[in-house]
Amino acid sequence: MPVIDGLTPSQQRLYDKLSDWLPHTLGELRGCLWDELSNDAALHMLISRTRTRIRRQGLDVISIRRNGTCYYQMERLINRGE
Repeated sequence: MPVIDGLTPSQQRLYDKLSDWLPHTLGELRGCLWDELSNDAALHMLISRTRTRIRRQGLDVISIRRNGTCYYQMERLINRGE
């Protein structure tokens, strides 16, 4: 995985967790927050801000809904210029 400069410690933990390219539930990603008592809104904000940082490297975080459960997974962006 490429090294991304400027990530906060929470963003780095999220990036490290998602860098296995597997889908993860919010419960699995909650450990990336600095405060285990934080709510889902804080986690969604962390995901949003991390997405902004990693897009520069051609990566993104997508959400997938399967059987009523939402999963988050890292994906590579397609370079349309090629």
